[in-house]
Amino acid sequence: MKNIEKILLIGSGYTVLILTGFYIFALLAKLPSLSISIDKFFLILLFGMIISVTEELTSRIRLRGFYRHIIRYAVLLAAFALIVLPSVTLNVKDATFLFVALIIFTALYAAASAIVFAVRTGVRSLDKKIDAESGKKSARADEKKKEYKPLYKD
Repeated sequence: MKNIEKILLIGSGYTVLILTGFYIFALLAKLPSLSISIDKFFLILLFGMIISVTEELTSRIRLRGFYRHIIRYAVLLAAFALIVLPSVTLNVKDATFLFVALIIFTALYAAASAIVFAVRTGVRSLDKKIDAESGKKSARADEKKKEYKPLYKD
């Protein structure tokens, strides 16, 4: 049950991030219509849930990081091509549009992966630094303690 709750929570978070990105892009591009219909919202929600499920499943598979990223990329690219692209109101059948969409998706995936990698690396190095400092403090405390010497020898 906790896994389902975790998947739903993370999927909802991805949905919020996708919608926030959409609205920021729409504001910067000065698009006249900033509304999303309910059917497109559910498609974005489905895409967010697929991202969450893919992340959960690939984290359980014991693969090296590179292979895990390749599997995630392939699944998310397929979901993007099957869910997001058909819902776009532009001419999706144009090969140039599909190529540009593929390039944009790949760039966004690479940027998101780089950001996640940088944050995880920073957190790990900070964690190691804190552990090292706490280890030095405990070593100093051990040095200050005197070794026990009994008063009476048997």
